[in-house]
Amino acid sequence: MKSNKKNFNVPDFARHYIKSRGKILRKLGHNYAKRLKKLNIVEGKILDSGCGSGHMIITLATQLPSCEFIGIDISDPLLEYANHLKIIHNLNDRVQFIKGDVKKIVISR
Repeated sequence: MKSNKKNFNVPDFARHYIKSRGKILRKLGHNYAKRLKKLNIVEGKILDSGCGSGHMIITLATQLPSCEFIGIDISDPLLEYANHLKIIHNLNDRVQFIKGDVKKIVISR
């Protein structure tokens, strides 16, 4: 029996996800950038947990040049693609993608 569970660590599934979702994630990035600018949030650090392919962060970073971005995801293929985008867009100094499980983030006060 075939599992319906999405596995973003399977390269073929990850490639399909990137191809089918890239455009909508870029559009979301533009929309979020507009909202943040309206709220006068134009500098600081922004965390994207479950950043996937990085499309949204890359779009935000191009729209908000005074912000730094950290993306966390558990999928090696998606993080590899996100890091590729970061290099192409010359955002190494403001964008960081790291492997991590957001369910295991510990918040200390």
